[in-house]
Amino acid sequence: MDKADKLVNNREPKRLIAFFVLIVLASAVVGFIVSERIADRIVSEQITAMLDTAGGVGKDDFRFTDTDGKYAAEGEEMFTKYGISADMDPQLMNNRDRVRNTVFAAIFGTSLLLSLLWLILSLRQVGGIYDTVEKIRQNCINITWNSDSDTFITEDTGCIGSLSYAVSLMSRQYTFLADKAERERTALADFLTDFSHQIKTSLSVVRLNTDIMLGMDKLSAERRDELADEIERNTDSMESLVKSALRLARLNSGAVEYKMEELPLNNTCASAIRRLSPLLRNRSISVELIELSGEIVMKHDRLWLCEAVENLIKNCADHSECTEINVTLECTPTAVTVSVSDNGKGIPQSDIPHIFERFGRPRNDITMNSVGIGMSVAQKITEAHNGEIIVYSEVGHGTRFDMVFIK
Repeated sequence: MDKADKLVNNREPKRLIAFFVLIVLASAVVGFIVSERIADRIVSEQITAMLDTAGGVGKDDFRFTDTDGKYAAEGEEMFTKYGISADMDPQLMNNRDRVRNTVFAAIFGTSLLLSLLWLILSLRQVGGIYDTVEKIRQNCINITWNSDSDTFITEDTGCIGSLSYAVSLMSRQYTFLADKAERERTALADFLTDFSHQIKTSLSVVRLNTDIMLGMDKLSAERRDELADEIERNTDSMESLVKSALRLARLNSGAVEYKMEELPLNNTCASAIRRLSPLLRNRSISVELIELSGEIVMKHDRLWLCEAVENLIKNCADHSECTEINVTLECTPTAVTVSVSDNGKGIPQSDIPHIFERFGRPRNDITMNSVGIGMSVAQKITEAHNGEIIVYSEVGHGTRFDMVFIK
């Protein structure tokens, strides 16, 4: 934006010029009125001085350079016949207009010079502000194409500085949101890839077994039952996968409204154990609920926290090759801890950082009952309850998951 654009396309310079014109006009009017009064005063003093001089000439104590009106009355008597007196109208004097014009020129010229100086300085100041705003505008454009643009371009602590700082904050927020969106896009792409792989695996088994059952008329009843069982298991796995994926999507999007109530935590954990009892009995896994601090009342959403505990127990049952699982409840002055531990094979230290990743189960795990999302769901639910999950594991000595809720 050049100087002409600043002057033509912005209202403030036009307002300054209009205000300058008003000041000039007002100065002319005021200057004229003031110059009239001053001229009358000067001419009146000149008349008095003239009469004083005329009346004092020839007196011993008269000094021409020191007229104080002492002899003005005597001078007035001398000039009465000419119509000249001390109280005569100054406008009757022929030099009155020249005095007025001289005074007006001095007053108006000074006012015009000061007003012009004010206009120049104001336009320069406004121009400087527009230069800064233009830089901020240009940086805002740069942000659109380059999120690393430096937007804090002034150290001014006034409104322009505040504007620059706000744009800087906006730039940082834009960068954060852009990075977050990119991470979420990448995570979504990975999720869809893993999700489709899981679905395709189960669908392939279902399709293959269905083709075998339809294409072979002489299948034995035993073989047909085996194929039907495989179809049912894979169908259940796909259903569980879709349900878990939908839960995780709701948790990640913040669409879950938790119903927080002061409820016994013991009952919630016992409910999780009861729901998994058939699965655990089929695998000959015993489960025990251990209450170290008696009944613990904690503010939580019973259904969602129950699911989080279920997922931890199910993870132990699916992956640890254990025979025992303990759910231990403990309350301290600062935290409430729900520990889910097993006596299984443990987890290698290299795999622990990946436990809570979606589809993060070990590659050599072929358990079809696990969909690889449960631990992510458990982590999200725990975080929503102001807690975190801590993992302790040693190969050959089992694993313990501590859900620690800060009071």
